[in-house]
Amino acid sequence: FGRIKLFYDAKLNRNFVQKSLINSIPENCERLIREGKMYLKLANSPNIVDIVSYDFNHLNPSLLLPYYELELVSKVVEKGK
Repeated sequence: FGRIKLFYDAKLNRNFVQKSLINSIPENCERLIREGKMYLKLANSPNIVDIVSYDFNHLNPSLLLPYYELELVSKVVEKGK
């Protein structure tokens, strides 16, 4: 269903994950777009990972999310990110 790529931003000194599709059939595109919209809708929830960027293009949608290393997301949330 999905492809995950790890990116490093030298300016921010931080890793990010891009989630995109292996097979961009309409059904898969709709699923990923729906997932992205849920991230946006729940953005203020302390239990949801922030969405950094998104592309809701129906031909090849993608999401850009922060990448957390070596600790649980719950610990990051406790620290206030």
